[in-house]
Amino acid sequence: MVETPHIVKDFFIGSTRIKIADNCYRDKTAEDVEKILHRIEQIAQVHFYGVAEAKSHT
Repeated sequence: MVETPHIVKDFFIGSTRIKIADNCYRDKTAEDVEKILHRIEQIAQVHFYGVAEAKSHT
């Protein structure tokens, strides 16, 4: 069963329509969201450090 998206933002960038849904966060506590954001931060740091390291070897 596919959940109907709860659209919180609907806009265009040029001819591309962007719809943002918050289904995966609606029922989360502030603490849950902080944990999720912290994990995203960790993943992004690993990626950006890897890119910087790769560029320093070229």
